[in-house]
Amino acid sequence: MQIDVYEHGVFSWVDVTSTDIEKSRKFYSDMFGWEIPPGPEEFGGYSMASVNGRMVAGVSPSMDPSMPPLWSTYVDVASVDDTLDKVTANGGNVIVPAMDVGEAGRMAVFTDPDGAAIGL
Repeated sequence: MQIDVYEHGVFSWVDVTSTDIEKSRKFYSDMFGWEIPPGPEEFGGYSMASVNGRMVAGVSPSMDPSMPPLWSTYVDVASVDDTLDKVTANGGNVIVPAMDVGEAGRMAVFTDPDGAAIGL
């Protein structure tokens, strides 16, 4: 199945943050057949994995050596900024403020009142 547009409120992206980016790139390439070229320096080495020319996930080096490797999920929203206003109004906490990510759009990360993290 190929999806070109995500409805708002639907999970739309995943990425893995790794303490050994080369090892992760090899592992997921071998496991799933992903093509994962090195990412541009201006994005800290964040790479886009693809299959048959379609992006499927991100692979990122950890920016904090004390942070364990982890997968992150992201939900599509109409407005990252408006959604963060709702997050704080409803008891959530913004972890990564809204920021532009090149031509990919805007992103942010927050936790719900119980501490579970999710990205936008």
